[in-house]
Amino acid sequence: MAASIQMSERPAAIPLPTPGEISRKFSGASDLVGISQVAGVWAGIIFLILVTAWLDNLWLVPPAAVLLAGLQHRFFTIYHESFHGCLTSNVELGHFLGKYFAAYPSLSRYDGARQRHLDHHSNAASANGSVIAWTGASWPR
Repeated sequence: MAASIQMSERPAAIPLPTPGEISRKFSGASDLVGISQVAGVWAGIIFLILVTAWLDNLWLVPPAAVLLAGLQHRFFTIYHESFHGCLTSNVELGHFLGKYFAAYPSLSRYDGARQRHLDHHSNAASANGSVIAWTGASWPR
């Protein structure tokens, strides 16, 4: 007969690393890698737009739009990494690249989004953490 676990019994919680520990673990990216990631996304966007325009075929617009959406999502990934100081080994360079070459071109407000995101990480696994859906109207100015 298999042993059953009562609903009131919970497995021991695994301690989570602090946000600082996580950032230190992943902050080894080189400046060249971070710069090349940003440059690669921009090169892909420019190339895709130029090729689609040069081929002058309306049937290419929908697939180009799907590919552009993927590149746009890559912008989010880049500025998310810069939020955590992991885009480049030089944190200030990472913030600059994330803010001006990824967040702003995707119409995201970098500083406010960064603060909310880091607050989310500091409270997500705590007793005072809450689930908050941020809307444009509720963003702190």
